[in-house]
Amino acid sequence: MTKILRSKATFELLLTTDTLVLLVDLDQGASVTNDADAAVRLVSRAIGGIGRRRVYYRDTLGGFNELVITHECFTGFKPVTPSQCSMFSMLVKDRAAKP
Repeated sequence: MTKILRSKATFELLLTTDTLVLLVDLDQGASVTNDADAAVRLVSRAIGGIGRRRVYYRDTLGGFNELVITHECFTGFKPVTPSQCSMFSMLVKDRAAKP
């Protein structure tokens, strides 16, 4: 089950595993890109801490990036590899196809 979270940005917490978190920016209000600090704080609270997980998101243009996290705080952006982009695209399509 996915969760919709709102700060200035509205985004879907699409997938949480022991190694990663995947967000989808819903293009309502500010973007995750522009409100990354608050988005990371919300995600951390929603899942009981990010820990060693890596946090990725699909931006409003459909591209994927990593939100770099240090000690539960946003510290920057990192591009994803082409293979990560393909995998994340498949995950988003798969989740969208399920009711």
